[in-house]
Amino acid sequence: ELATTIHEASKIMAKILYHAEILTMKEEKEPEAKMSAEAILVEHGRVAAVGTKEEMMKMAPDAILQDMNGAAILPGFVDGHSHLVSTSYDRMLANASPSPKGNCDSVEELVEQLRLQYEQKKEELAPGEWFMAMGYDESAYPDGRIPTKADMDRVCSDRPMCCVHASGHNAVFNSLALKACNITDDYVVPEGGDMPKIPGTNEYSGLLRENAFLNQAANIVQPGPEAIFTALEKCVHMYLSYGITTAQDGKSTERDLEVLEQAEKRGILKLDVVSYIDYPICDKHLPKTDPEKESYHGHVRYAGCKLMLDGSPQAKTAWLTKPYYIIPEGKDNDYCGFAAMSDEELLKKITECLTSHWQINVHVNGDAAIDQFIRCMEMAQKNLQSDENYRPVLIHAQTVREDQLQKIAQDKILISFFLDHVFYWGDFHYESILGPERAQHISPLASAIKYGINCTFHQDTPVVEPNILFGVQNAVIRKTKKGRILGEDQRVSVYEALRAVTIHGAYQIYEEKNKGTLEPGKYADMVVLDRNPLKTQVDQIANIKVLETIYHGESVYHL
Repeated sequence: ELATTIHEASKIMAKILYHAEILTMKEEKEPEAKMSAEAILVEHGRVAAVGTKEEMMKMAPDAILQDMNGAAILPGFVDGHSHLVSTSYDRMLANASPSPKGNCDSVEELVEQLRLQYEQKKEELAPGEWFMAMGYDESAYPDGRIPTKADMDRVCSDRPMCCVHASGHNAVFNSLALKACNITDDYVVPEGGDMPKIPGTNEYSGLLRENAFLNQAANIVQPGPEAIFTALEKCVHMYLSYGITTAQDGKSTERDLEVLEQAEKRGILKLDVVSYIDYPICDKHLPKTDPEKESYHGHVRYAGCKLMLDGSPQAKTAWLTKPYYIIPEGKDNDYCGFAAMSDEELLKKITECLTSHWQINVHVNGDAAIDQFIRCMEMAQKNLQSDENYRPVLIHAQTVREDQLQKIAQDKILISFFLDHVFYWGDFHYESILGPERAQHISPLASAIKYGINCTFHQDTPVVEPNILFGVQNAVIRKTKKGRILGEDQRVSVYEALRAVTIHGAYQIYEEKNKGTLEPGKYADMVVLDRNPLKTQVDQIANIKVLETIYHGESVYHL
């Protein structure tokens, strides 16, 4: 009780942070002085004023003074899209990633590394629990070979095993996992999914793509709750260490919502979590009211609905209008990926979302999927005779075309780009997914800004770490792992990139009145950096250190 009293008192007491370079991010264009103020007054967990130290002391002469030693202060970063709870699960899985995150740079290395990890973990697994691994990526392998059930059987033959692709959209099962899911040679692959067979046979290879994998979630026996909460606490700390004060859970399942509810009760959440709920359970959990009227329950807010229209470009399941540059083995020469649902089904779902006042976040990587959403969204609004600003957000939108951007702007659709793809998979886009010409235009942030579209970018964690400053650097430089520049004309300024992860992020979740800039009345959510990004060499932005993260005026992370 004493600790709680002290905690509450610390939020009420006025505090002046001074001797700082403060970027309020309220200006649309970069401020000439590259800073907006040098002191900020915080009261009751909110910003009371910004200005000079003298001005702040006149307003609150009894305030606590804190010398920031020249550090830069920005609004707390708003996560454009990730999966907080799934990241917790990911941290409990075996590491199947290629370097530098792991050591699995070929199928043989994958098998050997996972076999070693299984030997270390198997005694900890409960009876019936699956051995899970995450992060395999054939684009990093010299021969590009996709692992099979035979490879997974070499890793683990005495319990079900699942190795998930880096994208989170595909997985390879061992023989016992296929058996546990009743997948036999005559198994009917669900719509929006794909399961290749071993060439020359009627036997499934063990690879499950998109809905074929995602629909099996209920059959996978996962770790118990205590392990999940321990992992979640570590994940919250990781998000805070990158300066994030509002995180997303971008496709919450029933189990994910239960985890968030219990995490709130346990005091694990030290930041805000915005949940976009998987469509099948939206009616059970989402109120049918204007998103602007909904508030947080503790640290969690149910913000809207998540729809999935296609897959992943690096897994070659994104739905394109033109064929992949290099066609996957076993596919026809006109293979363009595939849709997750029909227009009729999508129109029905969008209509329900609009009439229920559920904001839509829609996973679309391929330009054909983007065409489908624009087409059905316009049809739904026409049928409803509505011109309401629903703020639907295209998640990823990696292959969005110039002509589509014009319609997106006209229709008041928002975009959150997976910009880190340029670095992590840009070379694969160039060499295999899209080819040299189309790869130049992935995640065209500059063009989207030119059309006046509200844009953010994200890391899709657990796909990659939620390193916001690395994302800023990628938006400014657009350099691949091999040093290619993809889309030089799509580079943006540092200030534009910072706006994307502050005020634009707040707008996309209907929270621009309380977050995104450091202005009087808004929450004192702040990130403290060891230097001003606007004064830092662009190829060094990722090396800027987060010294402190402040949530509602309280320090929740300190280097």
